[in-house]
This record gives sequence, structure tokens and C-alpha cells, in this order.
Amino acid sequence: MSDEVPTVMDRVATEEVTTDEVATDKGDMSQTAKGDGPPSGRERRRYERVTVLWQASLQLSDKRTIDCVIVNISASGAMVQLSEQVACRGTVFLSNTKIGTFSAEPVWHEGNRVGLQFNEEVEEVAEVLGDVLP
Repeated sequence: MSDEVPTVMDRVATEEVTTDEVATDKGDMSQTAKGDGPPSGRERRRYERVTVLWQASLQLSDKRTIDCVIVNISASGAMVQLSEQVACRGTVFLSNTKIGTFSAEPVWHEGNRVGLQFNEEVEEVAEVLGDVLP
């Protein structure tokens, strides 16, 4: 058995997470923007989410910028809580002083929370996260 401490790259490595593990105090947040209900059974996630609570901004497709908090983040996307409830469609840009700016697509929304899927390559995002996550 190795005494090596797992790196961030190890933590964002592939694993399965149940829907219950990604639910929040507001209920299951896996509903998609198209109105599909939550997935039945196990929801498969390829990358571990890390809770961060970082201040950020989200530039919408209509060029408006909304303050937000990154609630959790992974190599493939993030959940953000917007300062106001707005329609979030098309390509958006998530910006934060720790990670810079990532292009993303909204994949679900509920109230003022939005799930984003990054457009950047997973390896590129994982490298950035590796530099800023403990």
C-alpha cells in the first residue's frame, strides 16, 4: 500500500455518483433545461464534483453578465447559483479569478441554479483545477 497522497487529477478521475449524492437542500438538481425529469436509477458521472463556493460571473449568450457562485465543479462542468433567476440558453462564459474563463452550455436549470457542461477539453479543465484545488 502506498503512502502517496492522491492528487487533484486522481480526485477528478472517472467514478460513478448516485443521484442522491448530487442532490442539494433544494431537492434533485438533475432536471434538464428541456424539462426532462430526473434520471431513473443511477446517474452516471464521469468526473468527481468538488464543492468550492467561489464567487464568479456568467456571461449569457445575450452578452449580459450575471453574478454567481460556483457551488461545485468538475473537469466536465459546474453547478452555479445565479444572483437572479434568468433564462440561460446557448453558449455562456463562466469566469472566476481562480480558474479564468470557460465556455459552457447550460444542461439544466432549476430556479436560480444552473448546471453547466464545459466546452473545453476535460484534460485542459483538469489541469486548471489541479492548480487551484487543495
